[in-house]
Amino acid sequence: MKIILKPLYSKLNAGVQGCPIGCQSTCKVKPYLTCKGECPLSTHQVETYRQITQSDADIIFNTSVTGDGKSLAAYLPGLLDNQFRTMGLYPTIELVEDQTRQQKEYHIRFNLDPTYNIDRLYGMELSRKVKEQESDHFNILINSIEQKPVILTNPDIFHFITHFSYRNPAKSAETLPFALADFPNLWVFDEFHIFGCHQETAALNSMALIRQASLKKRKFLFTSATPREDFIQQLKQADFKVAEVKGQYSSEAKPGYRQILQEVELEFVHLKDTNTLDWLCQNSDRIRTSLEAETKGRGPNYC
Repeated sequence: MKIILKPLYSKLNAGVQGCPIGCQSTCKVKPYLTCKGECPLSTHQVETYRQITQSDADIIFNTSVTGDGKSLAAYLPGLLDNQFRTMGLYPTIELVEDQTRQQKEYHIRFNLDPTYNIDRLYGMELSRKVKEQESDHFNILINSIEQKPVILTNPDIFHFITHFSYRNPAKSAETLPFALADFPNLWVFDEFHIFGCHQETAALNSMALIRQASLKKRKFLFTSATPREDFIQQLKQADFKVAEVKGQYSSEAKPGYRQILQEVELEFVHLKDTNTLDWLCQNSDRIRTSLEAETKGRGPNYC
């Protein structure tokens, strides 16, 4: 038995008129990204850019669906302004390495130098740099934070820095945490919904420290299609201004939309002792309830 899931299309930015990126007569990003219309960016990407660079929000949640370019939305301010610095926090080494490859591609497209601009810092890589440069963790970290426009690391190192775990006897204890608060303009937390309450609390404490230590407006971006509502409420209770950016979608091809997901043919295999169609009919109410409870899933809206 087979079920056809419909494709998914994301609404594109209308064009240069009133564009949040500040385009005038020509699109700023069109020369670097392939597109058929006036602008290659989706509405959620330009709105994320606006929230990062122009709004009074402290924390932005981009909840667009998987595959709709949340990473480009996060790093676009730095691709258009070489003075803008971003630190990306990824929960696994694989995601750090995958994002490193993605960032190199973005930099090449935008005529930027990926070798100089991008640095990745996680346990094994940090240890390699210490050995290679005959240095220590403190100096490797502070040099990267002060010099690199894009740093790709993990929440653990972010936590250790803001909790004064890296020390240099010749420097005061707050040197590295204050450098972290002063230099990046944006911190990107990717797939943060997979973490537990203690990790959310650690991130909240770190963000509160940065807010208190920095004299400039600093922004935090969470990119996840399924954020935890209770965490958002905790942030608001801590007096952070929170904004949410959503994508706009259609299951049918329309002018001004780009396809982000292909049509999917979903096959239900026959079970040994159960007829698949009978099983689906018997459990249809439970399946529908589950899909409707997950309001950000594709099932209730697009299939």
